[in-house]
Amino acid sequence: MTDADRFYSWRRLLTLPLMILLGACALSSLQDGPPARCQAKQLRAESGMASAGMGHSSRRIYIKNISQRICLLATEVPEIQLLGDGREPIATHQQKYSVPGAAPVKHEEIFLHPGRSASFRIHYATQTGYGNAECPWAEQIMIHLTGVTGPVPLRISLRPYGGFLPDPTCGEISVTSLQRDQGRRPAPPSG
Repeated sequence: MTDADRFYSWRRLLTLPLMILLGACALSSLQDGPPARCQAKQLRAESGMASAGMGHSSRRIYIKNISQRICLLATEVPEIQLLGDGREPIATHQQKYSVPGAAPVKHEEIFLHPGRSASFRIHYATQTGYGNAECPWAEQIMIHLTGVTGPVPLRISLRPYGGFLPDPTCGEISVTSLQRDQGRRPAPPSG
């Protein structure tokens, strides 16, 4: 038996246990099945910094997977419900918001890994230009995501205006589709 034959014989002996081990790992991962849809209890909403100007405010809202499992979210437009400081619903008039210059979002599933985020933007008119008109402050929003049972809450103070004087449409807010996070992180929580 030559040295080359001995080498290949050892390689075969070592390859077989390695292949058995890899096969067992592959089978165990298949038994877990595909990731399930995210549940509200797996998610936490966080707000990025607001950018404001010309009587409008815009901010990115992050939806973070705080569980230990991958889950699925759809790239649809979330539904927003504004709540007052007593958690009472405030009239909310939502419309789809397209960010100028942004590529269209493909409707697909987001595989949200533990610790990772998906995000969307909200945009609304502030009091600038509405004179003495008064709209109520929202102290929290409830975020309803497609396919997720139950809302994801976010403590946030905002006061959206809209419409025209003398009777503005309070609670007018524009929302973009949910998107994969591109590595950006939300600002640290304040307070």
